[in-house]
Amino acid sequence: MVIIAMSEICYLCGKEILKDDIKNNDHVFPKQFIKRKHPKSKGFDYLGILPTHKDCNSKFGDSNSGAESMVKKSLKLIHVLFNPNSHIVRQYKKNSNIKVFALNSEYLKNFSSKDFKFFQFTDVRNIDYDNFTSPGFLNAQKSVKPFDKSTNVCLSVLAKSAAAILIKRESINIPNKWIIAAYPGFIEYTDINFDRLLGKTKPLETGIKYWLKPISPKNYLFVYKFESIIVFFHFAFDSDLNLKKILPDIFVDKDIVIFKGKNLLEMINYPWSEHFLDS
Repeated sequence: MVIIAMSEICYLCGKEILKDDIKNNDHVFPKQFIKRKHPKSKGFDYLGILPTHKDCNSKFGDSNSGAESMVKKSLKLIHVLFNPNSHIVRQYKKNSNIKVFALNSEYLKNFSSKDFKFFQFTDVRNIDYDNFTSPGFLNAQKSVKPFDKSTNVCLSVLAKSAAAILIKRESINIPNKWIIAAYPGFIEYTDINFDRLLGKTKPLETGIKYWLKPISPKNYLFVYKFESIIVFFHFAFDSDLNLKKILPDIFVDKDIVIFKGKNLLEMINYPWSEHFLDS
């Protein structure tokens, strides 16, 4: 009998994990979302782990990258931003070029000044009203879109996890190029019965589920549900890439964003909100 050791591939960078490399195991479903004491509890789906290089895995979780370390706060911020009572938008009377988005920090009591800075919000909780409403102060602030940073973080982390589930459950080979179309439906589709539409699945955690459906040998539809947040992904390993073709009743006239990269590490700090898929 001859035993041959199978080589392991890091699903994040797509390269072989060599004998001298420092190996790590990454949880297919982000462990920070698992509240229960025992991951393999009855009634829940446990997805296990995938091998990675330790350096690759740490890049996604590094506090400087803002990926996995900030995804829970990203989801919380998105919940709050969809609440019309959480913020006001005002045109600055003294300068017509300035529009102010003011967020009530009472909805985000666990957010530190560092957290607000990460999401590109200016924390004025300890600044006098006359100072932060002055033209000089407002002109000095960078113009941003309130949803962009939180959306980008969520899509990168959830797409990474969805890719890991795809590799684990469908046994696909890690491609030399990833093409992922995404639509962050968030609260728009929470009333859809995805079990009936895509097949019944077990929850990953209370309020968290996913659905994975092969569309063709090289196309997969993936839906993540995080309580009141819905995110759609289409993984395409050929040229037929369009969520509107898969679920046309849902994606009519929707802005779908896209990621194209040689490996999943390129999703760190990736600006999804700037890359739209042509219909």
